[in-house]
Amino acid sequence: MEIEENITPKKIREEDDINLTQTSVTPNGGNSQQYIVNEHIYCGDLLPLNESNNKTPIKIQIRMDGSEPLLFGRLKTCHFVFTEVIVSGQHCRIIKKSESLLIEDLSTNGTYLNGKLIGKGKFQILKNKDLLGFGRVSKDVDLTYLFNASKQYLLLNPSQTQSYYWESKGIKKEVLQEYDFIKELGSGNFSVVYEGVQKSTGQRVAIKFVNLSKYQQSEGAKLQVQLNREIEILKKTNHPNIISIKDIFYSKDDQHLFFILELADGGELYDRIGYDSPMLNEQEAKYIFKQLLNGVSYLHYMGIAHRDLKPENILFVNNYDLSIKISDFGLARFINEGELAKTLCGSPLYVAPEVIVSKTKHQIQNKELLSPNGYGMTCDAWSLGAILYIILSGSPPFHDDQDDLISTPQLFEQIVSGDIQFPLEIWSNISSVATDLVKKLLTVDPSQRLTVEQAINHPWILNSDDNNNNNNNLKNIKKRVLVDETNILLNQLALQSSNDFNQNPEIKKRKSFSQVAINNNNNNNNEN
Repeated sequence: MEIEENITPKKIREEDDINLTQTSVTPNGGNSQQYIVNEHIYCGDLLPLNESNNKTPIKIQIRMDGSEPLLFGRLKTCHFVFTEVIVSGQHCRIIKKSESLLIEDLSTNGTYLNGKLIGKGKFQILKNKDLLGFGRVSKDVDLTYLFNASKQYLLLNPSQTQSYYWESKGIKKEVLQEYDFIKELGSGNFSVVYEGVQKSTGQRVAIKFVNLSKYQQSEGAKLQVQLNREIEILKKTNHPNIISIKDIFYSKDDQHLFFILELADGGELYDRIGYDSPMLNEQEAKYIFKQLLNGVSYLHYMGIAHRDLKPENILFVNNYDLSIKISDFGLARFINEGELAKTLCGSPLYVAPEVIVSKTKHQIQNKELLSPNGYGMTCDAWSLGAILYIILSGSPPFHDDQDDLISTPQLFEQIVSGDIQFPLEIWSNISSVATDLVKKLLTVDPSQRLTVEQAINHPWILNSDDNNNNNNNLKNIKKRVLVDETNILLNQLALQSSNDFNQNPEIKKRKSFSQVAINNNNNNNNEN
């Protein structure tokens, strides 16, 4: 997580300003501005343990939406200013994530939670009755505080006081011993994904909690095979553009499984795609697509076909740049050289023609181009072509009004016949070389379709003219103003909780950037 620069000090209420002249840590800003009650929550007090230092409690009041962390340090721009030299200019900050408070260590001298160093750039959850230390304790300086949570905060966050809170949700003690759970990110029929923090390292992680008993009660062996496949693939992969697995826990009764995964909390590519009005310019689209090609190329090198590439399974590492990770390997499988898969996998909009023909025996005029015996790695290349079409144009290459995967003959007919339109009003603003790559990836005959390796060497990807503008492009990416974390979380919950084949396949319009930011960015590009 990046540190905001020039953080505006937050004022506190006059009645909360307690004996400020007697303490070495001062709430910045005086009494000139009132808190707005419905935007902030009084979380509690940091009470000094060493009373001989004559310090007063630090009141922790923070915005409900988590948009403004509280910064501690010696700099005057901090919300709470210390005078001791052991405290860094920006020492640490308290961040509100869902209903939890996180401590992020920013210091060189160390921030300590219950006597243990958090570590610069790492996080820990601040819980009721925890001890928070600013710098190492010595005989001369002891800046240790006890967090005494308020009743209001405890009511909103029962996990702070009830050890059985997470256990009541099915989380096992052996997992809770090593990880703190922050919030739910999304859920499906058989699993829930949480954001968590590893206690020993302070690293934020994603924790996928799978209810194996529900698996067995549903489709049994079929879903178990799918789960085992995901475990096998995640264990074998190691690439910067692919979500990595850190650990796996089985409960003692073998009824629950926990994947500890790398956290990518910048939202889905789905969230940043417009509908008939692209939210990403061509250079940003290329920046993303290069990463996709690299990740899928690695999978194919490992003998793995993903088989469900779509914007919902492409995650941004954070909200501040366009670094991505490929996720969700539930439908992926190992395919040996020359072997063809035969199952109908993937989402309707991104399914390759040969996949449809192999499973449905769909009748088409050019059926000789497609083998009814199965399909290989090139199905991923088709999916990438569909994704690139959407990233560049803001709308999908195929349209269908049906929600059910089985009853989409019109959509399937468009796909297997290669009926793809490139509306001039949209594609006239996209370079011909980019359009060429889309067309070559969306080639119906898999033997004539570009492979992922060939796509990596396509002129649009290799164009040297783009390298001259690379630095400016990255600056523009960083200048993007994203929607606030609340809206991103709502989008994630809405999308991930309905992650099945029964949703409308058409990409909905989702504004991930404010229109003002887009206009400003376009103006900046024109000036450059």
